[in-house]
Order: sequence, then C-alpha cells, then structure tokens
Amino acid sequence: MLFCVACAAPERTEPLHEVRPIGPSNLIGSRGQIGPRAMAARTLALFALVAALAACAHDYEARFTSGPRGAPLLPLEASILVGIPLDAREAQFVYLDSGRITSDEILNALAPHTGAARAAESAETLETYAGQARESGLDYVIFPEILIWQDHNTRTLGIPDLLELRLTLVDAGTGDVLDVATLSASSRITPSWSDEPRDLLPGSLARYAARVFEGE
Repeated sequence: MLFCVACAAPERTEPLHEVRPIGPSNLIGSRGQIGPRAMAARTLALFALVAALAACAHDYEARFTSGPRGAPLLPLEASILVGIPLDAREAQFVYLDSGRITSDEILNALAPHTGAARAAESAETLETYAGQARESGLDYVIFPEILIWQDHNTRTLGIPDLLELRLTLVDAGTGDVLDVATLSASSRITPSWSDEPRDLLPGSLARYAARVFEGE
C-alpha cells in the first residue's frame, strides 16, 4: 500500500518564523510614528550638528562705554585720524606689524561709512594724535590698543586664537573722550591652516564701525 506524504501532511497555514511589526519601543511605532529610539538618535545628531557649526564660527563680543546701541557717535561727514597701536607682545615674543595691520583694518572697516579717515604715520600717544589731527583739520581720533593677540596651534591643541582691542574715540578739538570700546574675539576650534588673530579683526571692527556710524 502506497502512502502519500503530500496527502498525509497537514496543510501549513502559519509562516515558518513569526514576523512581528516594529513596535513603539523601536524605530517606528505601530501607527507610523517615530519611536523613542529614533527620536533620541535624531536629537543626538542635531546636537552634533550644532556643535560642529559652533566650532566652525568665530566668536565676537563688543563692549562700549556709550552702550551697545543708541544714537550714532559720529556723523557720516566726520574726518578721523586712526592711530597705530604698538605691536602686540606675549611674554618675550613680539608680533611684528600687528599694530600696522590693526590700523589698516580699522580704516577698511570705516571705509563704507566715511571717506575722510586716514592712518597716522607711526605709533604715538593719544595727546600727540590729537595735536596731529587738529593741525591736519581732522575732527576725531581713534586711538587703538592691542590688549590680547594670541596665536595658537588651534588645529593641534584645540586652543582658539584670541584677540582683544581697546579703541578710544576722542574729539580732537575739545579732547573729550566720546567712547571707549573693548572688542574681544576668539577663533573657531576647527580653523584653516592660515587662521591667526589678524583674521579676527574684520569681524570685530565691522561691528565697531556700525556702532559708531549707525548706532547699531
């Protein structure tokens, strides 16, 4: 007698392995919502993106004795003598030409606001600059000082470059101090190979010029 296996074996109606939908405790909820694990992963990715963007941006701060905002400190037709600060020093190291570079960048920042600004010829005292401005028929003096100029190997050490300037704005005719601004900046943590403190000057000084001529 022949035995038919196909006929004798019961018909399989269940899958070989149980297949369960991914529930709310996993990536996708039963109704298609994002589960807690996916939400946590998305949040961590967002934090990582914010941290990366922050590391790629310079940080600037400006403090003015006249206040952060208000009426412009100078009219657009103001004529200005821009002094040259002494070259920055760090311990026994001197950053050659940092004074001249700073003065040039101040002129660049003022250029969109006034065409009547010029640089002094050498580093002098504020009183000397005021006298030179009066003799030249200039109305105001910007007396810059480099307080901090630190150039670090940021890419290797993770220490940002630092810059701090003090800019004293004086009425050359009366000798009155109109404002004393302190500009601070630090470099991004992930710099290019060429980053150094001088690269922080344009951003800092653009904010200064906007406050002086636009009140912003």
